Amino acid sequence: MAALIAGWIYGARLLSDGYEALAFFRGDRPNLHETTDAIPSVDAREAAFAAGEHWIAVKEAAGRREMPFGALSLLLGGAMVLLAARSMAGREGSRNALVQVVVVHAGVIIAAFVATKDVLLAEAAFQIRFLEGVKASSLERLGDPDAKHRVELMLPMSGLVMSLSFSALIVLALTRPRARAFFREHASGPLSEG
Repeated sequence: MAALIAGWIYGARLLSDGYEALAFFRGDRPNLHETTDAIPSVDAREAAFAAGEHWIAVKEAAGRREMPFGALSLLLGGAMVLLAARSMAGREGSRNALVQVVVVHAGVIIAAFVATKDVLLAEAAFQIRFLEGVKASSLERLGDPDAKHRVELMLPMSGLVMSLSFSALIVLALTRPRARAFFREHASGPLSEG
């Protein structure tokens, strides 16, 4: 049951991410001034704003590559939410379909990472500049340009690893023998009727 709840929550997050990606290309841009105004230092604020403008420009230029992944995330996220809810209700076949959708989405995550790595790196650079400005004292060790570059490269990779790990844990939990036995037992019960 925990895996189904996790699948439902993960699907809802993907649904939201997909909607935000599509909304960006319909003109709903992040307000960089609103975000960077929290930075007390003028120089750090300008650096973060410039990095944010660069990220938005790279994202706009990658629209033909990124928009299909946003649509896929929206559709697959909606399917995960629906299938997780149906599985919780004991609907026969929903667990297998949920596992398949999670596996397909893992492939989409990898393809999106490869196809839009430039956008992810530009977003990571903006996030680093923003954090440097807001929490300068805790990020002093990132003053070295090589350290900044390594962190910028690690941020998108860590996001990819976390998403794939979460998908793998859901699939593992739903395909274990005990989980399959649980669903077989409940598929024939009164919850599967109607």
